[in-house]
Amino acid sequence: MIKNIAFIGLGNMGFPMAKRLCNAGFTVKTAVHRNVEKARQLEAENGIIADSLVEAVRGVELVITILPQDEQVKAVLLEPEVYEAVTANSATIIMEMTSCAPETVREVGREYSQKGVRVLDAPVSGGTAGAADGTLTVFGAGEPELLDELRPVLDVLAAKVYHVGELGAGKALKAINQMMAAVNMVVVAEAVALAEKEKIDLETMYKVIKESAGNSYVFDRKFKNLAADSFPAGFRTALMRKDLGIALGLGEGLELPLAKLAYEYYLKAEAYDHLDYSAVAKLLVERLK
Repeated sequence: MIKNIAFIGLGNMGFPMAKRLCNAGFTVKTAVHRNVEKARQLEAENGIIADSLVEAVRGVELVITILPQDEQVKAVLLEPEVYEAVTANSATIIMEMTSCAPETVREVGREYSQKGVRVLDAPVSGGTAGAADGTLTVFGAGEPELLDELRPVLDVLAAKVYHVGELGAGKALKAINQMMAAVNMVVVAEAVALAEKEKIDLETMYKVIKESAGNSYVFDRKFKNLAADSFPAGFRTALMRKDLGIALGLGEGLELPLAKLAYEYYLKAEAYDHLDYSAVAKLLVERLK
């Protein structure tokens, strides 16, 4: 039974997830990997700050990682001392939740399988709101039995949990999801620019489109950012560009013209890297006026 968890990655998604686990009664350890302030906030929620990553993962039943980039996933999980501490107990499970390349989690899986440690590929969708209220969607991949074993943990974090295939399939499907969201965001931006050109009231536009065929998850969730010209950091533009790049890498040999065009816009939106990815619309609206 899972009681002790090492949670590595207290970013915009990771912190509210770790907080929920603390509040649900799990013993959650972390380390000051990048964000001292978030670690202190988790400590205030009865989380434990370990002296190092090695101490954070030592003796736990479950290691959760949700980090910004592939490089950090490897730097944490494939670091020799961390590897040694995790594999000291072959019953330990790793739940890798980063939006990264499929090959990264496969590499982690290969390394840990040599010591009998199982890895679940489990990226999520649902944004910071879903992370805070426990309504994320989990793209689970790997051994199906792991989803059952980790159900008490997953139920705290997610409303929907799917098994989508073998290790790496979760990362691939998440990249596909991100590709669709990124392209849709560009279309929403073009629609707003066109509405403004035609002097259509944006509040009216939202009400009508929400009940029409043009509605989408991205339109519904992100339109208010465009209307208010405010893009508080949720899922950052830099991370969406990274995920779209992963999708294009997986699609090598395919045309994917819309995804490639969207990627060009996200490259040009570098100035908005610290803002929510919907800020790419700000760039587009300005250019289309």
